Amino acid sequence: MSTTVQLHAQPANFQPDANYRRTRTCRAIDEAIVLARASGTRVVLVSGPSGSSKTYAARHAAHRLGLPQYLLEISGATTAEDLIDRPWADEDRRLVWIEQGLTRAARAGGVVILDEFDLASARLLGRLHSIFDSQGSLRLSSGEEFVPHKDFLVIACCNGLRRDGGGSYSTQSISSAFLGRAVFVAANYLSARDELGIYIQAGYTKDEAQPVRDSLDSLRGMFKRGQLPIPPSIRMALRVLAARRIGLSSKRAWQLALLDGLDVRLADEVHELIAASSIPATIPPTEADHGTAST
Repeated sequence: MSTTVQLHAQPANFQPDANYRRTRTCRAIDEAIVLARASGTRVVLVSGPSGSSKTYAARHAAHRLGLPQYLLEISGATTAEDLIDRPWADEDRRLVWIEQGLTRAARAGGVVILDEFDLASARLLGRLHSIFDSQGSLRLSSGEEFVPHKDFLVIACCNGLRRDGGGSYSTQSISSAFLGRAVFVAANYLSARDELGIYIQAGYTKDEAQPVRDSLDSLRGMFKRGQLPIPPSIRMALRVLAARRIGLSSKRAWQLALLDGLDVRLADEVHELIAASSIPATIPPTEADHGTAST
């Protein structure tokens, strides 16, 4: 059976948001990339709590490099085939290998963003160690082995907080074998100034944005304590601000933002929290809500 190689997996079509604001985490990733390249390392590890805009910062950093970027979501079920190459039978029943995003970036020079990297299995990490080494190569299932392009870079994003079985959060541990191959960036929630700046650049006033930012902080506290199953994010706050602009009450705007895009199980869980007033209690009404019926 003959073996050929076909290319697959297109780079992400990423365009910076018109209201993009370069945050402290963005600057830290930029500096880490310079350090990684100077030291011959191919990996930057960005670790921080869920909802702290790590992927947002990583994608903007990749865009500033002017290189193709591949956004690859990691889960416990992700295998090396999903990232490197997949076997396939063509129309003549010949075995071909379909190259995936990591291989394409390694060949031509590009940035791979591995999102939720802390979910990667030990077996997957073992397969990736060679490509993470500064002088390492990538061996494909077809038998080919090559040294990645000099511009090849991996930005791995992982959560600094992880809920355990009891509902509490603990600092995530990263294997020393991987840390030795990476430049580390400790991300955190944005400062109040940076976060307000994003909302103001999006066209909202400080008076509009401040109570929404305060509510987001309250929800982050619930998330850290394991009382909220989804990480509150800046994107969520922007949805609330948009809903407020069209006249919805704070409570209704947050309910819609919290439920947006959830699967049935998570939506039911959040519905229960809303019904028990656990969430609305963290959301102070604005002056516009007083004397106005809830929309």
